[in-house]
Amino acid sequence: MIQLSFKNLVKTPLLDICVLINEAFQEYFVPIQFNVALLSRKIESENIDLAHSVGVFEAEKLVGLILVGLHENRIYNACTGILKSHRGLGLVRQMYTYLFSHLPPYQHELEVMYANTRAIRAYESLGFKKTDLLHCFTLTGLVKKDFAVIAPLPKTLLEPCAAFFDVPPSWQNSIFSAQIDSSVQSFAIYKAQKPVAFVSLVKESGKLKHLAVKPDSRRQGLGSLLLSYAQSCCVTSTLSIGNISDSNYTALAFLHKLGAKITFQQWQMHK
Repeated sequence: MIQLSFKNLVKTPLLDICVLINEAFQEYFVPIQFNVALLSRKIESENIDLAHSVGVFEAEKLVGLILVGLHENRIYNACTGILKSHRGLGLVRQMYTYLFSHLPPYQHELEVMYANTRAIRAYESLGFKKTDLLHCFTLTGLVKKDFAVIAPLPKTLLEPCAAFFDVPPSWQNSIFSAQIDSSVQSFAIYKAQKPVAFVSLVKESGKLKHLAVKPDSRRQGLGSLLLSYAQSCCVTSTLSIGNISDSNYTALAFLHKLGAKITFQQWQMHK
């Protein structure tokens, strides 16, 4: 009989966590590969707290985990991974039983791949409900333009710019995530010395965090100008745009018009 223990991940080396995640996601819908540097960036940007996360251990070997992010009264499942050899043992339920008993009674949230019916059923059995469908895109081939009107946006101004969003972004693309992530840079178009449109991105990966235009400044080409600028200053020529809400009709129509390609979809779930 398999003897398993559950504990936080404070004393677990990041390399061991990388090995677990890479092996657990070998046959996943979207390829996932971490090294210690990439995992460290994920921990920083998603406000993951290893003291509040949970690992499943067989003897001293890590065989499953849930990485947990905390912010105000929200709890985010940043990653659930279980080795193939240990699936079918109800570990998702057991890990959440551990988390529910060790975490404050805040709202839990997560994303799960649209087609991952097994995981969806497991989360629904724990009381999670689907609350949104999130679309992820790639975008290439934007025309270079005159970027003279674009200037850096200090992170202190990100919070006021959140008013530009029609739909609040998901955890990974939240304002607080961009504020704490040292790899994120933001740029804006200003009028009367105030930002009226802004973009946030990670230049090394081409990952777009934010794109928003103040409602009274839309339909002037500011969004497409900022996207073109974002592509021009990224190491990769492909922009990765994640977790656009199904209810964000304006953003979806805008991306489709620019030729963005859907790469995958996720359910957002809350409990």
